[in-house]
Amino acid sequence: AINPDTSGGADLGTSSLEWGDVYVADNKFVNFGSDQDVLIGWNTTRTGLDISATEGAALTLYLSADQGDDAGDEWKLNIANGSDGVLTLGNDLRSAGTHDTLLTITPHSTVTSSSVAFAGGITVAGTMAVTGDVTFTGDILSNASGSTTIGSASAEFAGAYFTDNADIFFGADQDYTFDYDTTRTAMKLESNVEAAPFNFVWTADQNDDAGDSWRWNIANDGGVMTLLNDIHTADTFVIHVTFTPHATVASSIVAFAGAV
Repeated sequence: AINPDTSGGADLGTSSLEWGDVYVADNKFVNFGSDQDVLIGWNTTRTGLDISATEGAALTLYLSADQGDDAGDEWKLNIANGSDGVLTLGNDLRSAGTHDTLLTITPHSTVTSSSVAFAGGITVAGTMAVTGDVTFTGDILSNASGSTTIGSASAEFAGAYFTDNADIFFGADQDYTFDYDTTRTAMKLESNVEAAPFNFVWTADQNDDAGDSWRWNIANDGGVMTLLNDIHTADTFVIHVTFTPHATVASSIVAFAGAV
């Protein structure tokens, strides 16, 4: 063995006289720390480079750019000691030297029960395939209005579940909402714009021909409801039935434009 006169008392080379290559045999390790806290070597049993903390200690690695001078220069990788083996990755952008955990991987003896937790957002440029369940505590957002589709013509979802009084919004200005209203104990389709009428169109045959579409309209003031059809000219709707409500029900009126 080649030994220094005292622990830490001698260097191998200098800043101007560096050694060339260093060769370390299989299953032999370079030891770091006065108590040999971390060992690095080629492990033939694992067939990989082994970076190991001493018995009973967690493993922590710091990866630093620019000597770690500025906030954000450092990443911290930590593997916890114990049966859980939780791996975390953090950065010190918020405050130099203080590392906030951005990624947490918690292994489990049943692999499908393992978890990966991100503290911030996730951006996926390609396709993300998930075989298990996905649990969200926040919102699922599109990167731009109208740019993202849920499902496709060849990959449909099996079902969708919405809680009571939770709305599905339609239109860039959330013009219409659809939900199960527990106060009314009914499905509710609603114009969501103040002072706007309600317009709903039913269409058969992809609206290919005149007469394929019916339009249902409820006026803003007075609640007059009309049923219209485009039998005369496609997409030009003509009133066929008009319902005029009245506070006294017997005074309400139903008017038919054609024969009855």
